[in-house]
Amino acid sequence: MSQSTFAHRVSQIEISGIRRLFELSANMKNPIDLSLGQADFDVPEAVKQKLYEAVAAGKNRYTPSAGIPEFRNAAMERLKQEGISTNSVMAIAGASAGLNLAMLVLADENTDVYIADPYFVAYPQIIKLANSNRVTIDTYPDFRLTPERIRARVDERAKELGAKAEGRKRVLIYNSPANPTGTTYSETEIKALVKCTQDLKFTVISDEVYDSFCLDQPHLSWLKYDPSAVLVRAFSKTGGMPGWRIGFAAAPLPILTEMIKMQQFTYVCVNAPAQWAVLPLFNHSYSSLLEDYRMRRDFVMKELVPAYQVQKSGGSFYLFVKYPEKMSGDEFIKRCMAKELLVVPGSTFSARDTHFRLSFSASIETLKKGIAILNEIASH
Repeated sequence: MSQSTFAHRVSQIEISGIRRLFELSANMKNPIDLSLGQADFDVPEAVKQKLYEAVAAGKNRYTPSAGIPEFRNAAMERLKQEGISTNSVMAIAGASAGLNLAMLVLADENTDVYIADPYFVAYPQIIKLANSNRVTIDTYPDFRLTPERIRARVDERAKELGAKAEGRKRVLIYNSPANPTGTTYSETEIKALVKCTQDLKFTVISDEVYDSFCLDQPHLSWLKYDPSAVLVRAFSKTGGMPGWRIGFAAAPLPILTEMIKMQQFTYVCVNAPAQWAVLPLFNHSYSSLLEDYRMRRDFVMKELVPAYQVQKSGGSFYLFVKYPEKMSGDEFIKRCMAKELLVVPGSTFSARDTHFRLSFSASIETLKKGIAILNEIASH
């Protein structure tokens, strides 16, 4: 078929570098996989049982597009426990669906969508799908959004646009804990960022899919400090169920109403049995899980230093590690692939190609093997 067969948006979307990595690794005999973007534990037994019961009870039909009342009420109660009062909550088909819905409702060709660089791989693509303009904020070397960095980029963008800047809308996608860097923020930092974004008339979409993976402090939601924001969470990571595609979003009622409308004509509704099954997860304790992941993070960081420069991850299960000195990204990744070690090149997440993402969501045995190879590569 000729290229003219396809809609223009298709040519704008790029296949994820992570998916390319999976394809390249297909012929490896015994890959050491430190690229995974999913937790390495299974769905809790209580949740599996709830799923079986829901299916057996015939809860397999359409649900309201916003989700069943029991699911929405559980989500509102969970947020209330965090000091967030809202009755505007909906079920979503995973965080990616929630981000897409929010973007379609809030952004168009007259919108600049700001994201921190490094960023989650889907952000640039969903911005394109909304026919909006991406504006990246460089956060190297510490990978932190700050009011100063945001203001400087807004000023720079205004100069780029000139007279065309008048009347343009601004959206910021905030991600904490962040993928790929593991960045988290203190209450003081969030309050400063909220004031900055409100002064600059941003609408904020807060991607909190790793909320249960805060390793050094309790998770703090942007929505607690900015009730005008859109919150997106999912059970993909926290429930060990990335294939289930279920989560929830909270937003001011006018925004949520439009998101529900968009869901009616895209995803229709969220997996019905799963809505019933995940109810126990709203009150699930992750203390033992966090202890295990904290131990893995600290182990990897200790073993990689001094051969590599590593910024401490405050959350998620990723480290964003700098390539060895005088070694290009291409050369480094080729050496890893030759030894059947899978990590994700930083260019997948950034305009720069100076780092790679390492997932410590793997067994200690796998981590030891991977670190041995990484240190061997750095020594040559």
